[in-house]
Order: sequence, then structure tokens, then C-alpha cells
Amino acid sequence: MSFERDGFQVFRSAVPSGVAAEWLRAYNAIPARSKPDWNPVNISGPFPEPLSNIPRYPTLLDIAGGVFGPDLALYNFRFVVKDRHSRGAIFTHQDTGYHVGFQRKASLFLALSPVTRENGAMTLYTGTHEYGYLGDAGEINAHLTDEHPNVTPELEPGDAILMNSALWHSSREHTSGPDRVLTDIIYQPANDPSGIELLRGEWRCTPKAFLRGDALFHRSRTSRLRELQKSADKWEFVRKHGLLWADRDFSYDGSECFYGRVAGDHADAFIEERMRK
Repeated sequence: MSFERDGFQVFRSAVPSGVAAEWLRAYNAIPARSKPDWNPVNISGPFPEPLSNIPRYPTLLDIAGGVFGPDLALYNFRFVVKDRHSRGAIFTHQDTGYHVGFQRKASLFLALSPVTRENGAMTLYTGTHEYGYLGDAGEINAHLTDEHPNVTPELEPGDAILMNSALWHSSREHTSGPDRVLTDIIYQPANDPSGIELLRGEWRCTPKAFLRGDALFHRSRTSRLRELQKSADKWEFVRKHGLLWADRDFSYDGSECFYGRVAGDHADAFIEERMRK
């Protein structure tokens, strides 16, 4: 496999198995999450040492530097796991639609646990990075993935995959075996102002913090979708729990309200309180 041609490359024993085992013990010592993130496979930092130092590990920097050159920056670092919160399959997608800055980025997935077809290995669609950014983020139609060759590498602790962020990929359902624990270290050249940390060489630009987080846009397509989803969730809750009847009032704390027409703010407070229970 060739990173440039295929969009990914597998590196066996990128990190000694003993080092990977040490990092897995450190990961397992992190206080258990009580509920899944909005993305159930996502475990975000900040992380304690030695986990926080993983992106700076010399052989990993060598792998990324072989693609991006001597000046390397970090875009993001997280873990992607299949544990009791996230046993399901992940649909086919590309990561570029979730990023800011330049599109020249790559994820390094380092296995801290065994990665098998049974515990949620990733499927990679060879060559699909050549299509570039698809213009949106979401689930890619199955009939398109059927037209492309794919591989599902199984990994031992210490093995790694370097993947172009534009490559189409998915992951299988966890049906048996240990929790699947992978790093997702997104490396990029140090001339991209969206970088958050210089890892090797020199900055070739001035990083701009405003490119990250919610401060960039006053209003955007994404924020509008969040507003619409919140409204849809609220109305679905109202419908499901029988809190709204056509041309009728409902009572809350002795006050008569008609949702959306009379005392709408009062009704909103009532519904949101009920949704939190």
C-alpha cells in the first residue's frame, strides 16, 4: 500500500508493543465516562501524561514527516474507541468535511489494543481521497462505496494506519473481543494556520486561534442546523408525551398556556424542564 496512491498506509510495529501496553494502561486509568459523547466513539482530551505525549513520539513524527516534510503541526488528538457506549458500526464518511484550515491533513490511528473485524476494525476505500472534499459531511451512499475496492486491516498493539483525511472510511460493529482503542492524531504541515501545536521543525505561518471552536461565525449553516434540530426534538417530545392538542390549552403550575400562541415562553420552559427529566 502507498499513502499517496491509496490514501492510507499501514505501519507494522510503529511503536513497540510494550510502549503501546503502557499507554493502554494509562488510558484505562482515565475515569470512566458516565455517558457517551455526541459522537459515541470519540474520547477528547486534555489527557494526562504519558497519553498527552503520544503525538510527539519520534517514530510517529517520522511517519507523518515522510508525508508532510520536516515542519509538522498538530491539528487534533483524541481516542476513537469501541467500548460499552459505542458498539455499533460507523457509516462511511470522510473527515475533511469536519475540519478547518487547509485540506492537507492525515489521521494516524495507532492501535493500543488488538483491532479485529470482530471488535470494530476500520474499512478503508482505496483511492477515494482523490475525489477531494465532497462539499458536505455525512453518510456516503452505499451504492458508491460498492463501486470501490476496500480493505479492513487488522492490527496488533503498536501497529498504525496513516490515512488521508479525505479518504472514505467506516468501521465495523463490535460483536466480540476486547474494547477497540485507537488514537486519532491529525497531523498537518506547519504552514496551516489551523494548527494548535508545533511538533517538529518551524512554524511556516502564524496560527490563528479564531479558526477553532464556535467563535469564527456569528451564524452558520451548522449553527442553523443545531437550532432546527433542537426545535425538532422539542416538538417530537411534545407530540410523544401528549403535551399539545389542537385548539386546546394545557395547564402548568395552574397557568393556562397554548404552545406557540399564548405564553409561548412559559410553554418552552415547561417542555425543556420535562425533557431534562
